[in-house]
Amino acid sequence: MWLEHCDLPDIVASAWSSISHANAASCLALKLRMSRRALKVWSRTKFENVKRQKFHLLDVLNKLDILFESRPLLKSPLLN
Repeated sequence: MWLEHCDLPDIVASAWSSISHANAASCLALKLRMSRRALKVWSRTKFENVKRQKFHLLDVLNKLDILFESRPLLKSPLLN
């Protein structure tokens, strides 16, 4: 889901371009850390509702499954 979202390149580019140091190793580590933080915030704000909807739909499906299992089977005219 993340990789296909149109905002992903902008989030990574913004976090990546915000840091510049003389030491290449510390610069890379800091850029990766900043990218990770930005992606975590973005994920929480952008996809939290999707997770909530998924759990709600799974709950509805589970309740429907229980409901259908508790009903007696009906004779189908197709089986005659």
